[in-house]
Amino acid sequence: MLPPFEHHTEANALLSQRYPDAELFACACKKLSALQRTGVLRAFITEGVPSAFEELPTLYEGIREFLATRLSVNPKDVTLVGSARLGYSLAPPPFYGTPFSANSDLDFAVVSASLFQGLAQVFAQWKADVAAGREITRNAREERFWADNLKRVPLTVERGFIDANKVPNRYELSIRVAQTMWQVQVRLARTPLAPQVRRAGLRIYRDWNALFRQQLISLRALISRFPAEEPSG
Repeated sequence: MLPPFEHHTEANALLSQRYPDAELFACACKKLSALQRTGVLRAFITEGVPSAFEELPTLYEGIREFLATRLSVNPKDVTLVGSARLGYSLAPPPFYGTPFSANSDLDFAVVSASLFQGLAQVFAQWKADVAAGREITRNAREERFWADNLKRVPLTVERGFIDANKVPNRYELSIRVAQTMWQVQVRLARTPLAPQVRRAGLRIYRDWNALFRQQLISLRALISRFPAEEPSG
């Protein structure tokens, strides 16, 4: 006889809303196994209309289509994470629960092996150009950023993702990515009723496993510092 599907009754009750409040979400995730947390991340963080676009679902889809066309990926592989997703920051305390606002970023994620590999190759070319003296910093501030990016990006590439803003827009692909994100921000600012934000950023993942692995790391960091008590009220 086939067994029934397993599910978590307590977590179900806490996650009964599409955008559960911060306390309920953290409490529910604290009760779940790593596999169950992956399912929650899939359902609440990578799928569906984000909270910031709850009343503008066609606008959200329009942005996904624009990004997909510009970056040569499938729209289903474009999603929005961060505070725009549930309406508040998922960063560990004391920032956890900070409401999404005009001071927030739109944190887009694209899952594409080809785009990931392309940007990784651009980074490798830039690294070689810096080492050979073909690329030179213009000031002390840029020198600090370059040194940090040259150290950090290889580590994130090993983990299966790359932040687009850490690859200088001096090469064809990185220029196209940077221009695309700039256009998203400018067009949003000109769109009636659209959420206004500080910046539109992009992280590219090698595959969905890499995305969920990184999201689980962040989630574990969050719930390890979140009170174990049941939510009040």
